Amino acid sequence: MNQAAAREFEKVDAELNNIYKKVVAGLDAEGKKKLQAAQRAWIIYRDAEAAFVADSERGGSIVPLIYANTQTELTQARIKVLRELL
Repeated sequence: MNQAAAREFEKVDAELNNIYKKVVAGLDAEGKKKLQAAQRAWIIYRDAEAAFVADSERGGSIVPLIYANTQTELTQARIKVLRELL
C-alpha cells in the first residue's frame, strides 16, 4: 500500500510539473519570478502539512501511506489552482 501511494504521488507530482511549466510559459519575467516563489513556498507547505497529518500515527507502519496520500491530495488541489491560470 505504501508503494502504491508513493507511485500515485509521483504521478500527480509529474502532472503538477507539466501544468506548472505551461503556466510559466505564459507569464512575463516578473510573473515567472512570483510564481516560482509561490510554488517553492507551496512545496514547503505541502510537505510540512503531510508530515503533520502523518504524525497522528507516529511510529506506526501507516505513516508513509498517510504522508503520501496527503501529498497527493494537496498536489491535486494545487493542480486545480494552476489549471485555472491557463
